[in-house]
Amino acid sequence: WSDQPRSYRLADMTETVYRALRLLRVERPILVGWSYGGGVAMRMAIDHPGFADGLLLLASDGPTSTLEGHSEETAMRLATTLLTKPLLGPLLGWTIIPYVVRRFFARALHGKFGPDRERLSATYVQRAKEIYSRPSIILAAAREWLHEAEDLLELEPALPTIHVPTWSVSAELDSFVPMSVGEALAGVIPGARHVRLPGAPHGFPESRPAETARLLDEFVAEVDRGAVRS
Repeated sequence: WSDQPRSYRLADMTETVYRALRLLRVERPILVGWSYGGGVAMRMAIDHPGFADGLLLLASDGPTSTLEGHSEETAMRLATTLLTKPLLGPLLGWTIIPYVVRRFFARALHGKFGPDRERLSATYVQRAKEIYSRPSIILAAAREWLHEAEDLLELEPALPTIHVPTWSVSAELDSFVPMSVGEALAGVIPGARHVRLPGAPHGFPESRPAETARLLDEFVAEVDRGAVRS
């Protein structure tokens, strides 16, 4: 229910998050980015070098990410095409599409969580369905998807300029972001480490919070050890 940003382009969303952190007087944070949020974290490290102390990229999108093979590829391509049209998009977003989202929400959950679906509480499922079927969320997601591949590709030449500790974490059962994307990110960001999570789906930060917290603790400890050595 927050105000709408002026743009859903990656650079603009990153700047919004950066300004919010500055207003909160956050200094030298560890940036944790999940899925598309990984792109935000990397972009922030590129645009504001020296601000963050480390990047923990969880099932992060990257320059090699595409919709090819995505479990909801057809639906996302169709939604992006229709929902970003000036008049048709808002009409569909406020009438038919919310019903469609609710109707096929169980299928979307399976794609995101796979075998972890049973770990989710009924309260979580109901709340998530309410959020993702909101017209404003539906239209915002379509505007984000419209330029996602282009915006992520723009990161590629600048990734070697990231010089903070970085872990690129891939989930073995991720049906959204292939493990090759995480490997590629670790290969181009200097000193980055690729971490594989066996048996985990794309949505593991939500379905496996304790495991994700341990991962964060391990990463922070490594960053701290590096700071002491330097």
